[in-house]
Amino acid sequence: VYFFKFNHKSVKQWISIFKKDIAKICIVGLTILLLGSVAMVKLYEAKSSSANGRLFIWNLAKEIIVEKPVFGHGYNSFNTQIRLQQIKYFEEHPNDIENGWLAGEPAFAFNDYNQIAIEYGLVTLFLFLLALFFVFLPIPRPPGRFRI
Repeated sequence: VYFFKFNHKSVKQWISIFKKDIAKICIVGLTILLLGSVAMVKLYEAKSSSANGRLFIWNLAKEIIVEKPVFGHGYNSFNTQIRLQQIKYFEEHPNDIENGWLAGEPAFAFNDYNQIAIEYGLVTLFLFLLALFFVFLPIPRPPGRFRI
């Protein structure tokens, strides 16, 4: 394992090494970006009703989170809250036929972070994200003779 320390000389060294390859790297990066964009559009077109249904559920979930943002609605309350929010939405928008076809009885929010925020609140979501951060944080190794 080689420990690399960044300083202005090392940055200049890397730039001089990759100066010839910068155009190639940019072309490859733009090609990957373009192909990824085309793939995402094709995936959306293949299942547009599913994607629109998820967006509808996420918009309802946002409104549910706003009702009780700090500590949420309680354990396993997503099903009840999303159905109540759907009822409220369609009472206010009775002519929204497009979302009416998309609305169903979702068992989950299609987004774990939304579901955690609805059931347990933003405080728990913050603690969960903090725990994830520390789980995936690389452990710094002290410089020394012993290398793995």
